[in-house]
Amino acid sequence: MISHHRAFIARRRAERPSEEYRNLTATEWDEFLAYFELRKVAPGTCGRDYGTPRAHENACVRCPLLRVDPTRMPRLEEIHTNLIDRLQEAREQGWLGEAAAIETPGPPQCRSWRPCVRG
Repeated sequence: MISHHRAFIARRRAERPSEEYRNLTATEWDEFLAYFELRKVAPGTCGRDYGTPRAHENACVRCPLLRVDPTRMPRLEEIHTNLIDRLQEAREQGWLGEAAAIETPGPPQCRSWRPCVRG
C-alpha cells in the first residue's frame, strides 16, 4: 500500500510545474515557522494544517484538533471551573446568549477533559 501511495505522489509531482518545487526563501521559511508558534495555546497545540485559519478564535478547548499537553491538565481544569462560574453568572444576570454559548458542547471526544489528551 505504501509503495502505491509513493507512486501516486511521484506521478502527481511529475504533472505539476517544476517552479512549485523551488527552494524556500528565508522569509518564507520564517513565516512557516512563525505560523506554528501561533498554534501554541494554553492547553496544548492547535493541530490545524499550515495555512488554514482558526475558525473560532479562543475556542481551542472545544476544537477537535486541539492536542492537549498532559502537563497542562491543571490549566484545563481551571478553564472548566471558570466556565462553570461564568455560566452561573450569565444565568443569574439573564444573559441568555452568553449562557447558550457556554453550554454549547465541544466535539464528542472532548466532553470530558481526560479523553482530550493525545500525543
